[in-house]
Amino acid sequence: MPAQAQSALGAQLSVLKATFEEIEAAYRQSDTRCAQAYEDQARYIGPIDNVMEPRDNACAVFSPGGVRTAEWRDCSDSFYDAYEKRRAVYRTCLAEQDRLGDERLALYRDIASVEQEMRSGALVGSPGVPASGGAPGWLGVEAANLKKRHMTELALASLDGAYVKGTKEGSPAEKAGIREGDVIVRIGSNLIARKLDISKASAGFKAGQVLNVDLIRSGEPQTIYVAIEARPLR
Repeated sequence: MPAQAQSALGAQLSVLKATFEEIEAAYRQSDTRCAQAYEDQARYIGPIDNVMEPRDNACAVFSPGGVRTAEWRDCSDSFYDAYEKRRAVYRTCLAEQDRLGDERLALYRDIASVEQEMRSGALVGSPGVPASGGAPGWLGVEAANLKKRHMTELALASLDGAYVKGTKEGSPAEKAGIREGDVIVRIGSNLIARKLDISKASAGFKAGQVLNVDLIRSGEPQTIYVAIEARPLR
């Protein structure tokens, strides 16, 4: 897959992941609201479900002290009105949670689909990778530690990451479209806070792996998949 196509898919993937995080946060908040709504409703369910207890008596249990028997009927009406309102709130919350759950699942599938397309595309761009599987691998990035000036120049929120000065000719990084000015923050499961972290991560690379490289490009997060190739002989 051409590097330009990888970059476009990487930008799309970042948007999908950011949207997923927003939906996930909204879902968790909804879950908390629904739990509270259920508790509010549950205070009324017991007396209503107890068919052996008259409605008036059930209402009186939840009524302010001093309610006279003659007033139980009005109290009962208020009791059931309160219950219906709470049940409506709970049902509305459940409907919202179902909607968010469906959106979350759809986004998860979209993310998985784009990631699979990027992995496949990375392998297409490096046809020799499967045959060299298991050999020590390399990435081919020339990196430097970030400096304070980079925060302004590259619109960064912190100095965590490694600045890409360039890529080696013919390297997996070059083929994948990693370029000068990118800031690498993760490779596979390895967080990258400085250039040394790239060397540490690279020590475990095996040819045949297809790894995600999370980076910041022009102030925006992006993911690129790189097909790790066998380390060239010197």
